[in-house]
Amino acid sequence: MTILYSHCGDTTTRLYRATANNPPCQHCDGAPCGPCSELADIETQIETLHSRLRDLHEKHRAARSKRNIIHSRLIHQLPPEIVSHIFSLCLSPRPSNCFVFQSDGFPFTISAVCRAWRACGLSTPSLWSNPISVDVNKPYVAHLNHRLMYSGSLPVSIRLHSTRRAIPNTDDSIGSTEVMSLIKKNLHRTHYLCLCLSGEHIKKFSSISNGSSSAPLLQELHVHCPDVRGSSELKLSTTLPRPRTVHVSYYANFIHLDWDNVSDLTLKETTIHCSLVLLSKAKRLVNFTLHINGEISRPSSPDTPIVHQSIRHLTLSGVEAADTIFSCSTMTSLDTLFISKLTEFFDIYQGFATFLRRSSCPLRCLEISFANRFTGDTLINVLSEIPTLQELSLIDKYDVADEAEAIGSLLERLSLTQSSGNGIFLPHLRSFEYEGVPVPSYTLLLGIFPVDPPPSGGLQKVGVKIWAHPDNPNWPWPPFISKDDIQRILRLREAAKHISITVHIWESEDPFDFVQRSMEA
Repeated sequence: MTILYSHCGDTTTRLYRATANNPPCQHCDGAPCGPCSELADIETQIETLHSRLRDLHEKHRAARSKRNIIHSRLIHQLPPEIVSHIFSLCLSPRPSNCFVFQSDGFPFTISAVCRAWRACGLSTPSLWSNPISVDVNKPYVAHLNHRLMYSGSLPVSIRLHSTRRAIPNTDDSIGSTEVMSLIKKNLHRTHYLCLCLSGEHIKKFSSISNGSSSAPLLQELHVHCPDVRGSSELKLSTTLPRPRTVHVSYYANFIHLDWDNVSDLTLKETTIHCSLVLLSKAKRLVNFTLHINGEISRPSSPDTPIVHQSIRHLTLSGVEAADTIFSCSTMTSLDTLFISKLTEFFDIYQGFATFLRRSSCPLRCLEISFANRFTGDTLINVLSEIPTLQELSLIDKYDVADEAEAIGSLLERLSLTQSSGNGIFLPHLRSFEYEGVPVPSYTLLLGIFPVDPPPSGGLQKVGVKIWAHPDNPNWPWPPFISKDDIQRILRLREAAKHISITVHIWESEDPFDFVQRSMEA
């Protein structure tokens, strides 16, 4: 049976309604004729039936909703608090790399499934507060408004980025102004802010003055400005923000912050001058990372080195970064040092040794990777300045000749120390890891352990990762481990020493245990 609804445009309904609106019948001295009276009665009955049908449909929908609650799937029977928690677990975590930071569309997706999910989603602020990513060249002001509105009063994470330079007096330019203004107005509840903007956009963002007067919750700030043209000093709020973590790349101008509160600072591709200025201002740094890779001249040493008493973890990438820090600073509490990409021509190892002597720091962990021109003598001379060293890692997959010579000299020196028992060279070494070409000798490698190693104390861990390339003679397949050396490895493992030798083939995903492969050969 087909039911026609008046609100759907039933032609019959429209017909009798049009008839009801006709002028009164005049055929019987002003009184309606018989057919007109009959038609009026029928129309009255139709109106009554339509009203009754509407009431029945409302009751039908209500009854179906009640039935769905009882007979629906488990997700609809759970308390709203549990459903909200399940939804929160489905959110993507905020990536550590802000360049892949994207808004999570999940809240909008679940809000379009059904009324129950929509009500639950809109009443769960945590779904909308993190992360929020906005392109100033495609400013969806309504989208940002919804995210900020539904997130309630929770702290928010915001990434503002641009895919091209600013074009004045365009719709996108007007929209970007609205977006920037809206973000600035919500700085008081922002705990993570990432600005990946062109120079013009940085200047525009700084010029907006109708934002929050302070950013008390801001804990992490990222500023990336590949296009420095038009950039200016960055001012977020009237009161200086006090973030704990700051990452700056390709941006050489000053950022108005309370630098005294910064404990984690990463600088990438900034100028040496800017790096030294920020390093001198951030007196409470604990973690400092500096990446400078460019053909620039050696920095001039200041009259008085920058002294830091709180930096414990230092990461340097590039010769310029290492040379800058080694020649211009003193770090008395340094615990962990990572150095990489030392591929330029001038030598930094003398400066490194001078830095270690000047700092007299209790360095415990050292990793050096991709270091060209690393001879055995320079390596041993540098390590001799670090008697407190407990963990040493050397990584170099490219400079084959220098690396083989250097690792051989180091193993000989370590073996000599163990055989003589004087304990002068790296007396506290607990872990040694190496990655690169095959070691000169497995016997020499195992010689860095004493003949009868104690179960505790002394060297505890040795990890060797060998790279091989089947089509490159510079990366030959390593020789198998001899039976005597295998027996020595097994005895060391029984003495609770961790020894691993793995082989990685270029363009292959999984390494394999070379000790086991040698036993099977």
